[in-house]
Amino acid sequence: TLDGCRNAAMIQCASSKGSTYSGGIAAYLNQGKALNCGNSGNVSASSTSDNCYSQSGGITGFINNSGEITACCNSGRIISASSYENSYSGGIAGYIDDSGEIAACYNSGSISSFYNNMNAFYRYSISGGIAGYIENSGEITACYNTGRIVANVDGEYDYEYEYGIAYGFSSSIVT
Repeated sequence: TLDGCRNAAMIQCASSKGSTYSGGIAAYLNQGKALNCGNSGNVSASSTSDNCYSQSGGITGFINNSGEITACCNSGRIISASSYENSYSGGIAGYIDDSGEIAACYNSGSISSFYNNMNAFYRYSISGGIAGYIENSGEITACYNTGRIVANVDGEYDYEYEYGIAYGFSSSIVT
């Protein structure tokens, strides 16, 4: 459990050989908990590797397996960029999977995701005020966002999504 943690430093994660996960408090939260944590530092993740994702968030880049984030906040700038696969950015978490939960959190920072490969098709750049993407019974409850949200793609058949809270499906809940 991470309780009462604070970050004001810049966090940068870049890879040419694999997926990237970047967070102001934890890069990857698997079955763990983050309580009463805050980030005011700029956080970025970028991947230039084939078949690899880029995920960044104010608290964590990726949360899964019933991980929980409660009463946390972000005011830092969050950026995720990818050249081959999807890019996800969120004020609290870049990606929520497998019953991950976020409750009573807020974001006031700027959130951006970029995808820039003109030769690949049907890729995504997704930004959300709380989470970039949520699936497989993930849950967001009692959260809010006041930050600016941007998603950009360069390819003709690629997609960009910008959401105030999160983009999601597959039995996920946002209330």
